[in-house]
Amino acid sequence: METKKVAKEYLQKDILRTIFQMRKRQEDDKQIKRIIVLDYDLTEYHWKTNIKKLQEEGFLETDSDAKIPALTESGTEYARQLQRAAEGWNQFLQMSGVDEKTADRDGRLMACEVSDPDKIDNLWKFINEGGRSSIPKSVDCHTLWKKLKPGKYQMWYSFYTTEIGKERKAAIEDMRFERDGWLHIEPWEIWLELTEHPENEDDRTIWYQNMHGIWKKEEVNDHSIKIPATAFHIEYEQQWLGEIHFTCNMGFVAEKKKGSKKKTICLLDGSLLQKIPDIV
Repeated sequence: METKKVAKEYLQKDILRTIFQMRKRQEDDKQIKRIIVLDYDLTEYHWKTNIKKLQEEGFLETDSDAKIPALTESGTEYARQLQRAAEGWNQFLQMSGVDEKTADRDGRLMACEVSDPDKIDNLWKFINEGGRSSIPKSVDCHTLWKKLKPGKYQMWYSFYTTEIGKERKAAIEDMRFERDGWLHIEPWEIWLELTEHPENEDDRTIWYQNMHGIWKKEEVNDHSIKIPATAFHIEYEQQWLGEIHFTCNMGFVAEKKKGSKKKTICLLDGSLLQKIPDIV
């Protein structure tokens, strides 16, 4: 089932969910539209038609000249419901052996069909209690905000460099960064702090790849590097002694080109050192 070939009612629901989710990550409207249009191969006419339909259904405000009108109260509530359902179906599919990319795509479409709160409550109950506890659970930032108080948490990182397209097992260790780092939990955002090794002589610009595969330039202050939550994937697995793992892709370029153009890529794998309450 290709993402670009979906029923109209599914398309409108997933557009609403995507707008809601990307605005939570403070993406601008231009970027939100670009992602949706590319994902579903929409023409400008079909984009405007779907936005108008969401307005007619009361999910988007009508008295707005913005390219993407704000969500109404009912639109926000329904989009949040769809997002929770999509995350649940994503987890269920991965527990069944479906790969992460397919689970994300099909989980979103399944949420458009089944998102009733009671049914999704039962789905999450199965995942957290009746499902296989050894399967990694994707953790979102809202879960971290619930489990961890605002503050600075110590991390341990490992970095490996490999050529794009090569398997990770072929990667070699990269010593550009210190192994010790920090996870920052703030009321308004979550981010990882990396520190370049003091003896590092690599002056190439650092980029990170966000969850949509788009490369963005990292914020660097002296030797301290900030990676926002939109760039890393978080997993929790009980068989890892209750550890939370953070992974992301980084690229390095000497010229003003996007990281995806580089032949090599750095893989970050981080573990939170503090013991935290079980994530359920």
